[in-house]
Amino acid sequence: MSDNCSPDTIQQYKQEISEWWTKDCKFYDNYPEHGLTKKEEELWQKFLLHELGESPKRILDVGTGTGSISLILSALGHDVSGVDLSPGMLSVCERKAVERGLSLDLKVGDAEALPYPDNSFDVITSRWVLWTLLQPSVAIQEWKRVLRPGGRILAFDVKTHDNLNQSVSQTIKGHISKFLISVQDGRKLDSYLYKSDINMALPLAYNKQDCFNRQVMLFKDANLDDVSAKPVEPLSVMKNEKLNKPWRYRFAKKGYGDWHCISGMKKQ
Repeated sequence: MSDNCSPDTIQQYKQEISEWWTKDCKFYDNYPEHGLTKKEEELWQKFLLHELGESPKRILDVGTGTGSISLILSALGHDVSGVDLSPGMLSVCERKAVERGLSLDLKVGDAEALPYPDNSFDVITSRWVLWTLLQPSVAIQEWKRVLRPGGRILAFDVKTHDNLNQSVSQTIKGHISKFLISVQDGRKLDSYLYKSDINMALPLAYNKQDCFNRQVMLFKDANLDDVSAKPVEPLSVMKNEKLNKPWRYRFAKKGYGDWHCISGMKKQ
């Protein structure tokens, strides 16, 4: 459980987190670091095809959001389910699936208490999810529970958001950049982080020391086999295209780190 949080507080925070993402869902794909270009989707597709092979698999995408990963997996021919705490995010994903002629099984649900029976899926995926969870160790055990023996978990995240080492000038520029973006693009100032008390309760928030390596340790602590954390091919797009943003984004000179895939396999 998140440090110093009672079960009632955990549930209250989860309700607020759900509302936060639902409020953000209309804008999420417009943010350069979130939405995927066609070229990015092709690179993600190539990586996932290499990792999972061509044979259809039953896949659960946890924290599916607006469908960045689940839609690609469905287009590759997999049987894809998606679960997310935010009904608003799932409504965007559903609309995109209809537009693309794809079929997804989407459910509102908690990554830490999945609405699926044991041994249901061949693969579990997530993208930019572990940092959002109040009890990530509980979540990994849940993901492992619904995974079939020999199945794999693939969690995609960036290796560092090194906010701890920012200079005063970088911090000030970051705040100015957020304000300019909110004025020019309509992005909400509160779309970068949860409110302070929730963010403080997140064990893997990006402003916490060594957050990426602690994600990897979760996989090892869960007694998964073949745990690894390797760079992802679409990193080049993230760096070369997304970071070449309009000046209001470049002003803060903020890097988003290197995309990695943290993976582990459930023992046979």
